[in-house]
Amino acid sequence: MSQMRFRHRRRLHHIHTHLFGPAESPARALTLADLRPGQQARLLSFSPEILPERLTQLQSYGLLPDCHIDVLQNWPVIVIQVEHTELAVENDLARQILIADTPG
Repeated sequence: MSQMRFRHRRRLHHIHTHLFGPAESPARALTLADLRPGQQARLLSFSPEILPERLTQLQSYGLLPDCHIDVLQNWPVIVIQVEHTELAVENDLARQILIADTPG
C-alpha cells in the first residue's frame, strides 16, 4: 500500500473513531442476566420493551434506578436481593433490567 494511501486510511480511521467510538463491535448494555452469583450491581434503567404492568410490579419491590442488587443465584431463575427483599426473576425479564456491574 502506498504511503499516501496508508495515511489517508489512518486519517479516516481516526475521524471515524472520534465520531463513533472504537471500531470494535458495539457495546451491548449489561443486563441482570449477565451477572453471576456473588456479583453486585447498580440498576441503571429498564428496557423500553418491558411491559408497563411488569415495570410497576418490579418498582413496587424496590427495583428502582440506582438501587443496589446482590445476585444470589442465576439458575434455573435469577434470585436477587434488593435491600431486605429476595426476588426470583425469570431470565427473559432479567434481560430487560439494565445494570452497571460494581465490584463485589
